[in-house]
Amino acid sequence: MITFLEIIQKLEKYWRQFGCKVVNPADMPVGAATMHPHFILNAHKNHKLAYMQPCRRPQDSRPNSTNRLYKHHQFQVTINPIPENIQDIYLDSLLKIGFDFDIHEIKFIAGNWQSPSLGAFGVGSEVWANNSEISQFTYFQQIGGTPLKSQVIELTYGLERIAMSLQNVDNWRDIIWQDGVKYEDIDDLEFSTASNLNYDITHLHQLFNLHLSESQNLINSNLQYPAYEEFLKASHAFNTLEARQAFSPTQRVDELNKLRNIGQQCVRMANSNENINLNSPNENISVNPKIDIKPTNASIESNNTNNEKSIK
Repeated sequence: MITFLEIIQKLEKYWRQFGCKVVNPADMPVGAATMHPHFILNAHKNHKLAYMQPCRRPQDSRPNSTNRLYKHHQFQVTINPIPENIQDIYLDSLLKIGFDFDIHEIKFIAGNWQSPSLGAFGVGSEVWANNSEISQFTYFQQIGGTPLKSQVIELTYGLERIAMSLQNVDNWRDIIWQDGVKYEDIDDLEFSTASNLNYDITHLHQLFNLHLSESQNLINSNLQYPAYEEFLKASHAFNTLEARQAFSPTQRVDELNKLRNIGQQCVRMANSNENINLNSPNENISVNPKIDIKPTNASIESNNTNNEKSIK
């Protein structure tokens, strides 16, 4: 039986052989692997990037849930320009980690994706194996509130759900992390409890505003990576405030607008530093990219979603 860590190792090997640069995870709380600075600040460049990323989603934390976690793990691949046979390449990666298309029914469920805090938008598909979403397949068209000149493909593997499918377990606690170690031995319960009950709301508001202010200060000094790190810290404080149900509807909109403004400034600063003009998108960009490569028993369905990504 493949372990959780072996899934990561096999994906790293597969995409490294494809030519991707494999980088370390961002060393701070992020809500989704998409938020990694190596991607967000370089999405407009030609690149092949792969990395595993722990993702903290305070809003998703449930102390007694069998499939929702405070911290889950994603494996992320982003490529620009997009290979014509990217879906074949992706499906081959599933075979390499142990999926059997005669046993695991693969479905591509079409839908949009957006990140309000970053002004990022893409179209594509959720990928389901039997009754569980295991990946997100996204063609990015906008980052930082500005259209990209060419689309960027993002493949996000939800590692916990992949492990549950391959190990045939229905509770994340039963995932085999490595030989002799279960996922339940990894700390998550206390963070779920703190996110729902214990983090001080007044302090979180102070941290949110402090990190936004510091990010603006660093933007003014044209320091893109430090500024973006402060944005990520503010984003995590915002997510934790949401988990604590600390916002009124109006207040949430106001604070999200502040966060989005800083995030978009970070992205635009990175683009400006590269002398890249993203204001004239390629006319050939497709609003609904063709999805026509699939295993024999795969199917394509429509699911008009428009939500922040959280694959576990």
